[in-house]
Amino acid sequence: MTELARCLAFLRGLDQRAARQTLPFAFGVAHLDQSLPRVWSRNYLVAEEHLGQASAGLLAAEADRVLGGAGLRHRRIEVHDGAVGARLEAGFRGLGWASQCDLVMVARHEPDRRADTSFVEEVSFEELEPIWVNGIRSEPFGQDYEVVRQLVNNKRVVMEAIETRFFAARVDGALVSYCDLYSDGPTGQIEAVMTLEPHRNRGLARATVSHALGASRDAGNELTFLLAHRALSQARLRRSRLHLRLRPSSSGLDSTRSREGSAKCALDSLPSMRRSRTELLGLALGALLGVLPFGVLSFLAHRHVMFGPQVHFRGVGLTALAAAVAALALTFAGAKRRAAAQSSSEPRSRSWQRSWHCTASRLRAS
Repeated sequence: MTELARCLAFLRGLDQRAARQTLPFAFGVAHLDQSLPRVWSRNYLVAEEHLGQASAGLLAAEADRVLGGAGLRHRRIEVHDGAVGARLEAGFRGLGWASQCDLVMVARHEPDRRADTSFVEEVSFEELEPIWVNGIRSEPFGQDYEVVRQLVNNKRVVMEAIETRFFAARVDGALVSYCDLYSDGPTGQIEAVMTLEPHRNRGLARATVSHALGASRDAGNELTFLLAHRALSQARLRRSRLHLRLRPSSSGLDSTRSREGSAKCALDSLPSMRRSRTELLGLALGALLGVLPFGVLSFLAHRHVMFGPQVHFRGVGLTALAAAVAALALTFAGAKRRAAAQSSSEPRSRSWQRSWHCTASRLRAS
């Protein structure tokens, strides 16, 4: 079994154990929890059978039948087969579904640089509960008290389904960065990574995740992984920041007038990072400064402002050399920044091996 298959099996097993009710449908099984109707990750369909006959329209109709029949306002479907997910994606988009793709990152080696974890500790559910509540309330969907209550209760459901531990970084006596660790013996998942807004970009999330990773390995987990939203991960890679998926926002809370659904697929590559603005500026200035002096000096020489071909070509040569040096310096600086973003924002080359786990979802007015 591949690492990606193990991670997906772990996620499937966790959701099965956490489900209060399972119902078969034409293409798989539905996981339901009527006590948490506002938590989308506890109420959705998994399409895994007869996928050759499946279409986006048929799956959407099944979601309406099963989830709508259960009195739920949202719609969510997951397809774990990569080829099927890719085939269905256009159809879902045609029905008004937006895509939400997650990155599965597996820890294989030691981190490329050690993080100071001296201020990270294992904490209890009760210690983190007020922090979760405040974090959820800061989100657009967190203005509804019932949404906040159900999301916090969802933590308890997960704790009943799998061994769960919590780790947090403490600064000036307050918990400001935290994550969950789920373990089933051979596999561990680091989830719900969050740093409070005033304390971000200080390496706290890295320290907290590193501590949780060490705890996972000490507990005997042979494989440890985490999830990150693909689109946000790419954007933050370009900004030299590490993004780790946050459970409250990614699990999807439906509002009173929205519906949501999803389809999953597996991908195996990450598009190359775009050139930085500094690189592009260097290339543009190099081209401009390399061409403009020739035209200006040639015009001056033609008008006899500059006398003699020797002076003319010497001026052109020195100006072109200066332009080339400036362009190379800017391009090198941009390339250095891009390399730093790729290595520091996500320790993927030495610490985390990336594979893809894609989820497509929709949001529409009812």
